[in-house]
Amino acid sequence: MSKSRPLLILGSGFSKGVSSDMPTVMELAERLQQEDVLRREPYRGFLDNPELLLSYLSLDQPWRDPEEALKDAGLFIRLQKLLAEHITHCEDRAFKKPIPNWASQLVQHLHEARVPVITLNYDTVMERLVHHLKGTDSSGNMWPHEQHLYDLPLSPILLRQFGTLADVETHTFQLIKIHGSINWFYSGAEGFP
Repeated sequence: MSKSRPLLILGSGFSKGVSSDMPTVMELAERLQQEDVLRREPYRGFLDNPELLLSYLSLDQPWRDPEEALKDAGLFIRLQKLLAEHITHCEDRAFKKPIPNWASQLVQHLHEARVPVITLNYDTVMERLVHHLKGTDSSGNMWPHEQHLYDLPLSPILLRQFGTLADVETHTFQLIKIHGSINWFYSGAEGFP
């Protein structure tokens, strides 16, 4: 019989709890509603759901002619950048303020207990919390760099041109980002890279 392990699942309420400056999905939708182009059909029906809107724009729809598809692809890139900039701006404001004690204690516990974390958030609040807890943990071990939270560490772009280098194994919690992240970059390839 296998022993069950704890797992933490986070949504936008977590980030909002860390700082009221962080947007929820509905607040991201409100930000998108300020864009005039989205008030037209067929986009108007997606205004309450940014993820559905971005999915609609990014997927090739069989009824679209090539010109419409290219316009939608361009709009997808524009909105993706707009949302990333908005989230980054909110994070920058949030992390100019003191970090709540409960958030620091939670990250400390996740690290020491190696609790996997699944997040639905695009933001990098969890990574920034780890970054702010530099120094040593309660066992005297150095805190990991925030890039070590990912199961497959994202190597710096300059290192990728010389081949894959083995990364140092770090004992901390694993961060699994289901919807992607504002700190991930798209290659621009039409197909899967």
